[in-house]
Amino acid sequence: PGGGAQPELGFGGGEHPHREPGSWVDALRRGGARAAADLPGSVALAAALFVAALIVAQAVVFVLVVPGLVVLAAVAVEGRARVRTGG
Repeated sequence: PGGGAQPELGFGGGEHPHREPGSWVDALRRGGARAAADLPGSVALAAALFVAALIVAQAVVFVLVVPGLVVLAAVAVEGRARVRTGG
């Protein structure tokens, strides 16, 4: 109702500001290179995923909470990598 143009979301050009252009193959390649560069962090994240799966297997109701815990683990690993590399 009312017609008119849709409001701009602020991303300009329709691209998200935090996404790098490229294909899924490129993203997987970059992810593999980052995992190899920070092997201890990758192992820690894999352990976090394993523990998250165990939590959900023991009590399915935690499926609502576990995604947040996995994101927290990923942010911690990323922060650890940035501190380690000075970037």
